Amino acid sequence: MDYQLIKAKPGDIEILYQIVQVSMKQPVQSLSSLHFQEFKEEFLPKINQTWLIMSQDKPIGRLRLENNGHSIHIGGIQILPEFQGGGIGGDILDKLIIQAIQNHQFLTLTVHKTNTKAIKFYHSKKFEITKETATQYAMQFNNQK
Repeated sequence: MDYQLIKAKPGDIEILYQIVQVSMKQPVQSLSSLHFQEFKEEFLPKINQTWLIMSQDKPIGRLRLENNGHSIHIGGIQILPEFQGGGIGGDILDKLIIQAIQNHQFLTLTVHKTNTKAIKFYHSKKFEITKETATQYAMQFNNQK
């Protein structure tokens, strides 16, 4: 499936909220109950790190990246359920892996422990668990694997 990454703007906050609500409802109940005002307060300051994933001019997901030069942290990648499994997430992740390798950067992310589908996906892409909290795993790409 063809897709484009479009830099998010403050006016996109409602669609970003809807994407997170729908895509995270199953694996992470606490996120799906996040109220819009809370979401807005948390994510609006990070809007310059956020992209809409678009397909046929429709928003189908979101990507948030934090790149400090030394590492790239995937702050969130969500794709609407009806578009999952089509290779978009894998393609985005593959491109980030190539970028991190070429630039000699670490590639990290956090994932909720209850999101077993995502954890399995990240393991298949050579990510390893490096830390654990009560609710999340921190993971890092391991090029040596």
